[in-house]
Amino acid sequence: MGIKKFIKDVQDMFNLELSKKESKKKNLKELVKKLEIKKFKLEKKINSKKYKNARDILKEDYEIIILQIKKATKILKKID
Repeated sequence: MGIKKFIKDVQDMFNLELSKKESKKKNLKELVKKLEIKKFKLEKKINSKKYKNARDILKEDYEIIILQIKKATKILKKID
């Protein structure tokens, strides 16, 4: 999978907006930051009593985000 396709897929999957004028490396860094924020918010939701019934779905989303962060950091290492 190419870098542009990966970025586009993750943006579409998690409704993230990135500016199109930046380079691939900057977009990936920004994408990782946004995914980390989303991961942190999901951690809070998973541990809260309010979302007790939806924990399975939240955990699936959490696992997907972790995998996407790993992929993005791998691609960043390749670019450097």
